[in-house]
Amino acid sequence: MSKRPTAEDIQAAAAVLNKLEPGYLPPEIFFAVARLCVLTTVEMVPLRMRNGRVEVLLTRRPADDPNWPDMLHVPGTILRPSDEENNYHSAFDRIFQDELPGITVISRPQFLETRFHQVQRGRESALIHYVEVAGTTPEAEYYPVALLPPEIIDHQVSFIKSAADRFGQSQPR
Repeated sequence: MSKRPTAEDIQAAAAVLNKLEPGYLPPEIFFAVARLCVLTTVEMVPLRMRNGRVEVLLTRRPADDPNWPDMLHVPGTILRPSDEENNYHSAFDRIFQDELPGITVISRPQFLETRFHQVQRGRESALIHYVEVAGTTPEAEYYPVALLPPEIIDHQVSFIKSAADRFGQSQPR
């Protein structure tokens, strides 16, 4: 049975939160906020055409990740209040620099769709994009979209397949 916070508890929590600068949140605060608020995420499905089949570049979450330990996933990020206004360039830059260093981006990110869904850490409004990439990095591995591995984060499978279909249709025959 959970006990409701007192007015003093709420004031103390607000006082701590008011000390934080907008932008990156310490993980303990981020996970507490994620449980209470809808987060806006930018998901990037990195794709390439190889031997006539579409492949997706997946990265692995750390073993100590609280929600998806050791799971494969497409790169993504949470939008931050410190991001540049009127576009998603800051989020795209974070994805490519932090999760896909050394990968060559061939096309501009293409918007695919939005998804408002429940994931393990809370509710998300996901802005899903795909991009054509080339090259390799030790942090990621390519997988044929038709044969995705079982250890992939389950809520990403359907939008990976949708992105691959759209990407495949745009490729020269």
